[in-house]
Amino acid sequence: MIKYDYHLHSIYSPDSHASIESMAQRAVDLGIEEIVFTDHINFSYPSGEMESRTSLEARLLRINKLKEEFAGRLSILTGAEIGLRLFTSGVTNHIADNYDFDILIASIHEVGKHSIADPKYYENRTRQTAYAEYYEHMLHAIKTTHAWDILGHMDYIKRYCTYVSHGFTYGGEWVLDVVDEILKYVIYSGKGLEVNTSGIFRVNEVYPSQNILERYLDLGGEIFTVGSDAHHPRQIARGFGEARKILTSLGVKYITRYKNRQPYFEKIN
Repeated sequence: MIKYDYHLHSIYSPDSHASIESMAQRAVDLGIEEIVFTDHINFSYPSGEMESRTSLEARLLRINKLKEEFAGRLSILTGAEIGLRLFTSGVTNHIADNYDFDILIASIHEVGKHSIADPKYYENRTRQTAYAEYYEHMLHAIKTTHAWDILGHMDYIKRYCTYVSHGFTYGGEWVLDVVDEILKYVIYSGKGLEVNTSGIFRVNEVYPSQNILERYLDLGGEIFTVGSDAHHPRQIARGFGEARKILTSLGVKYITRYKNRQPYFEKIN
């Protein structure tokens, strides 16, 4: 069993109403040993709905108090899901350098003026163009900032793309090169990939899909975290059995845990 859920959202994310207390208690009830609150940090999200409801300082103070309340029952780490934009590298670097985080997840939720959840992103774009622009934006964005440790739900675009079945992950031969460049940069930078199990319940496979995970391993990647992307207590650790099955089938023997943004390996039992 994987007992570490490294991607949780709470009331401190605009798209969740779950209290951090309820999330922590649910984790204890499930036998989870360690969780990370990775509430959103987004700047200039196109439609504005992803802006935080409260200050980062208030969020971190409350989570630190929760750590004390659950001491001895649950390890609680401090994290964030950073929505990367090409023009916000300065502020994201400032946050990473001036606040105490255990882990930062980098995610791409938008390209240009549109969220990838917005149907307008796909208007007047071919399948080739939509996928290529998404991955090219990802490559440039992760190179502009050091404010991340794990690349989150790498092929998230498949949740919203309107062209093909969800299983068509890469988008076509035309993006294989840029996907390789992303994975090589992740490895070169000493960073890792998230296995995000929320995709199982939305598109019938994890983010990223198995072929991307295989390619990452082929290139020498070895850092993996597992996260449910839960926005409600009932979603915590959902799909972890499937994630374990996928990783072990690929020959992965260790997942990665973090402390103070430093990775260390934990054997998969």
